[in-house]
Amino acid sequence: MSNTLTALTDDGIDKLKDTLRDARIAIETWHAFHDDLVNDQKICIKAQSPR
Repeated sequence: MSNTLTALTDDGIDKLKDTLRDARIAIETWHAFHDDLVNDQKICIKAQSPR
């Protein structure tokens, strides 16, 4: 199994910020964003405990 690392450009980070801002407009849009993210098999997110 190989691990990969994807780096974001400044433009990519700006787009991600915009996406998160738009998702946070209402609880419904946040849940839709979350459901899409969780159901995307290409995305792997490692949960970390709070500091």
